[in-house]
Amino acid sequence: MKKLALGLTALALFVSAPALSKPKKGKKGAEETPAAEAPAEAATPAEPATPAEPAEPAKQFTAEEDVDPALMAAISYRHAQMKLAGGHMKSIKLVVKGHEAGKDEVLAHATALASIAQGIGNHWPAGSGHETGIEDMSAKAEVWTDAEGFAAAIAQFQEATAALKTAAEGGDMAAVGEALGAVGQSCGDCHDKFSD
Repeated sequence: MKKLALGLTALALFVSAPALSKPKKGKKGAEETPAAEAPAEAATPAEPATPAEPAEPAKQFTAEEDVDPALMAAISYRHAQMKLAGGHMKSIKLVVKGHEAGKDEVLAHATALASIAQGIGNHWPAGSGHETGIEDMSAKAEVWTDAEGFAAAIAQFQEATAALKTAAEGGDMAAVGEALGAVGQSCGDCHDKFSD
């Protein structure tokens, strides 16, 4: 079980890590560093340049060693499912906005999204919130303290994704767009109340 939790943690780190760029190899195999881009405006001698504020580091999914492996697995899995749901929604939105090449795949995306919705409520075991000490935890305590409200939000998401799948089966992109809007609304409603 520890290997599974470690593997899921590594997967979560990989999925959430920013893209890494490799140095380019020169003619003789030596590494070359890309030249820095010129600033948009050069500072004049009369105006000293002010240092730019450092960018906020990317949120990393980090777990404390003492987190129960079963909880880590549930947390990692639900994070992965949320990312998948967002990817399917974005793909459908692109087609609705005119990306013709993906038109034949809308039903597959809608079906996958509806499938994710059917199981998403199963991945919120008690104790898998902020109390784990995981830095990247966005689930509010209300997920567990208002279980009835959270179940209603999950049901709204499930209904909206089922309607999206039905619209996709019909092939009318205007209807798909409208149904996708309802899915987005259900996501927003849930995140407003149950996510940081």
